[in-house]
Amino acid sequence: MLEAILKINREFQTTTALITHNAVIAEIANRVLYFADGRIVETRCNEVQRAPGELTW
Repeated sequence: MLEAILKINREFQTTTALITHNAVIAEIANRVLYFADGRIVETRCNEVQRAPGELTW
């Protein structure tokens, strides 16, 4: 599923917001936003994005 999302983003030059509690998934993102009490408390940009197949669950 993650590979399909990334493929659509590349082909259609879109942005996808993926909300999860799984921190491993954040490794495929360009930018990761952290929320607390409904507000953004931190923003991080990944220097290196990992492919979904490289993730270790």
